[in-house]
Amino acid sequence: MFGLAFPLVLDSDATNKKCYWAEREGNGTAKWADALLTPAGEREAYKANAYFKDRYATQKMPYFESYYASPLSRCTITANLTFADIDLPADRPFVPTVKEGFREGMTVHTCNRRSSKVIPPFLPPFALPTN
Repeated sequence: MFGLAFPLVLDSDATNKKCYWAEREGNGTAKWADALLTPAGEREAYKANAYFKDRYATQKMPYFESYYASPLSRCTITANLTFADIDLPADRPFVPTVKEGFREGMTVHTCNRRSSKVIPPFLPPFALPTN
């Protein structure tokens, strides 16, 4: 299984402020409820893409048998940028399965809330759970 983690570092002096903002949709200039991938996140996904392309080509790394993604927009976008343009064998296609509980956390924080179960049309097909 391949997963991407996003570390959260809390400054003890700013904890109360972070708790206040954690339950809001945004701050008037930014929205963090099911936030999109940031430019820094895009750069990291492209670095991961180059890494896997290199490993498959030069190290003959085995191809993944399955892919999983969080339902959060930034995670499905990260998975797409990382794997969608890699030339994979026909029996190892990039069709990630969305796992509802595969997230940084399941809390009242709006950054953990996802949009609807509809995958954005600009992404390749994702397998959605039936329940």
